[in-house]
Amino acid sequence: MLKDYVVAKVIIVCLALAWSSWAAYPFMSSAVNPNRKALALYPVLLMYLSVGFLIIAID
Repeated sequence: MLKDYVVAKVIIVCLALAWSSWAAYPFMSSAVNPNRKALALYPVLLMYLSVGFLIIAID
């Protein structure tokens, strides 16, 4: 469907990455110490980033 539209895929993946990170923040912040929220959110963000890269790279 979006095979030839790389720019559209990048925009959609960036929006999905921002939304999923924003949605995961309350779960992570309630599970860890308030001083370590960013440290707990980093692996989740890294996983979403790698999935987003695969979506963009693989046709």
